[in-house]
Amino acid sequence: MRHAAVAMLALAVAGCSFETSADQLENSIRENLGNQAAVEDVNLIEQEDGNMAGYALVRDERGRSSRLNCAAHRSGDDSQYLWTCRPVIDETAIENIEASIRDLYARQEGVAEVDVEMRRHNDDDHMIGHAVLRDAAGNELRLACTSERDRTNTRMFNSQCRPEGEPGAAPADAGAGGKDETGGK
Repeated sequence: MRHAAVAMLALAVAGCSFETSADQLENSIRENLGNQAAVEDVNLIEQEDGNMAGYALVRDERGRSSRLNCAAHRSGDDSQYLWTCRPVIDETAIENIEASIRDLYARQEGVAEVDVEMRRHNDDDHMIGHAVLRDAAGNELRLACTSERDRTNTRMFNSQCRPEGEPGAAPADAGAGGKDETGGK
């Protein structure tokens, strides 16, 4: 009886230290993302097909939190996973792009006020919207803006604003010449 109790205790202890595939994958993601930002949380759930999906929450060096959608697919030998985590365009990402565009134009001579409204467009790689620039006399210039994720650094967006109706301008109500790093987790 005593040996059975010891064996049960050993199994219980072993069970506590056993990591599931999801735990191992979450730790791998946490470690990898930790090289770029402070990782607040990683959560993956196994899907019916054996792959995993979930999210990671990270905070950059400026203190901005963002969410990344994560997906993990089994590699050839079924014991390993290939994973990706891509920033999402959420309210925080939109606010960051709006602030970047606002800051860019607010520094220009003659601009007294800048209003910016952006929104997610089609996927987590694109935003559209507009900026309204006002001078001290109240004159306005409305710009159509676009913002597209930089393919070389998926946390960066390239934004562009042009007067509405100008050739090459985004559709009406469509981010400012420059780049902004968002959290878009």
